[in-house]
Amino acid sequence: MHSELNSFAARLRSWQTATVAHATRNPDSESDFNALALELFALQFNFNAAYRKICEARQLTPKTVAHWTQIPAVPTAAFKELELTSLAPAERTAVYDELNAVLAQLHGVDYAAIGLGDYGRPGNYFTRQIDRWTKQYRGAETETIEAMEELIALLPERAPTEETTTIAHGDYRLENVMFHQTEPRIIAVLDWELSTLGNPLADIGYGGLLWHSVSESWGTLTGVDFKTSGIPTEDAYVAAYCRRTGRDGIEDFNFYVGFAAFRLASIGQGVFKRNLDGIGTGNASRDNSGTRGLAELALSLMKQ
Repeated sequence: MHSELNSFAARLRSWQTATVAHATRNPDSESDFNALALELFALQFNFNAAYRKICEARQLTPKTVAHWTQIPAVPTAAFKELELTSLAPAERTAVYDELNAVLAQLHGVDYAAIGLGDYGRPGNYFTRQIDRWTKQYRGAETETIEAMEELIALLPERAPTEETTTIAHGDYRLENVMFHQTEPRIIAVLDWELSTLGNPLADIGYGGLLWHSVSESWGTLTGVDFKTSGIPTEDAYVAAYCRRTGRDGIEDFNFYVGFAAFRLASIGQGVFKRNLDGIGTGNASRDNSGTRGLAELALSLMKQ
């Protein structure tokens, strides 16, 4: 088992290094990376034998990854809308609880023991991340967004000093996991391209954005009755994570949610600029309201 994990770690680092170096993703490498990511969970958490066999055989395809269809011989369920309207309240509770539990499991993995000790740089995670995404934003800047200017000044002052280091997924949310078809049990976590060694609170803060989202792509929990829907409140979700990871609570939690929104704003600005320049995947548009909205959300959270 240990040799298999070391082999996985080497291939995962090789894929990430090549991706960063070339600043591109082709379908073959994306498919292979997701297969490796699935293998990590199959090995580390001992998922069912049929699923491990699929991972090892590399039977994922770009279409499977892109559209969250069923992997051959392994029936799965995936949820895109946050309200989970097709489920009963008890089922919604179970889905969100499993989403929470697997994140806590991931953060409990001994990354050094499985050969990922050099998967990232431990320490100063938020300082480095704020610097990285500020530079990304500046490199794609097309206009002055006052909220971003305030965030760029405020975030370094609020960066936490806690130096806990774990595997940080970077994009952990409901849409990026696959559930067993008939059980509220996650059998795969996908979209690992932002993963690194980092502060685990970045992941739970990113998860907190689900309760603030008004995004068409992410969905929204606006208007949900948390008393009857079976969906937990943000506070309850964070409290469950803290219980699972042995924390008394998370000081200044809004920083982590605000940072997550700031990062998405920076990413969104890059997408907007590429489309504007005619080299993106979408149509060119002068409407940059998505970036502005995320920046304003981040600033609002930071000031609460």
